[in-house]
Amino acid sequence: MNRSFGRFDFAVMVTVLCFFDDPDAAMREACRVLTPSGSLVVAFIDRDSPLGKKYGARKNESVYYRQATFYSAGEVAELLSRAGFRTLAFRQTIFGDPGAMTGMDPVREGSGEGCFVVVRADK
Repeated sequence: MNRSFGRFDFAVMVTVLCFFDDPDAAMREACRVLTPSGSLVVAFIDRDSPLGKKYGARKNESVYYRQATFYSAGEVAELLSRAGFRTLAFRQTIFGDPGAMTGMDPVREGSGEGCFVVVRADK
């Protein structure tokens, strides 16, 4: 088995975090394969957002989300910190009902208002 360390400058996880059986292990593995100056980008639906709450309330009705575990931005920050990531930069978008959108929402720094959150975690 190839156990190479530090081979990649960046890795990306888009809307998959909620499906990992062991998210801590996934974050540690991402950290392991990144170069010392590498970055991980994680994009997810914030559990505390209106959309996250809607998906959480209906997850048992959905074949797609039945096995999902949604996370808040704070919980994702904790996962990343435990894995060894030090610098976190959050961005957010989708500030209303996605089904009622007539155009693109802006991207804003931080988290806590947008339904879709992206965090860049640097080693």
